[in-house]
Amino acid sequence: WSSDVCSSDLIISANNTSCTDLMTNFKSSTQSADQINYYKWQISNGVQATADQFDYRFMNSGTYKVTLIAGTVNQCFDTTSMNIQVAQSPTVRASNDVTICRNKSITLQASGAINYSWYPVEGLSCANCPMPVARPFETTKYVVKGTASNGCYRFDTVNVSVKQPFKITASKSDSICEGKSMQLSASGAESYSWLPATGLSNPLSGTPVASPS
Repeated sequence: WSSDVCSSDLIISANNTSCTDLMTNFKSSTQSADQINYYKWQISNGVQATADQFDYRFMNSGTYKVTLIAGTVNQCFDTTSMNIQVAQSPTVRASNDVTICRNKSITLQASGAINYSWYPVEGLSCANCPMPVARPFETTKYVVKGTASNGCYRFDTVNVSVKQPFKITASKSDSICEGKSMQLSASGAESYSWLPATGLSNPLSGTPVASPS
């Protein structure tokens, strides 16, 4: 196109470094006497977009070329490009979800990075170590951010379910004739285990039938 008729200044606004699995924003910055009505983005891995800006998540590390073509209502076009270096994000793994009783503690563990940051910090022995001791008073989902030496990071979570104190009640004392049975009952808990199990229809039931000899 002729610069006497078309005049524009096209710039890609974006960081020239990123990490895998991290959203990267690409935004066009254009100074033009005419209205821009055409945008075409193309990344060297084949990805395309048609808007003044877009977000993209790179899945593989490497160097990518990002090209932008912009056009005006008068069919004037300009092209610009930039390179972006994408580094590999760490594979961060945290402990499996766990259930504990209130006033008990559990050691959490994270791996895959060199620096760690846990939150919320309430109930933790340390917030920036790979193996904090957790002592929450209620069910808490702990999130760990693991950062690699290249500055890339990922997250993982551990859900610590806290069982609160409870009161259990059982059948009152009673007497039966030899060879007879009676149903026992317990309430207030989630699971039960009767001892001794001899003579019970189901020692793990809240309402077993007792037939003692």
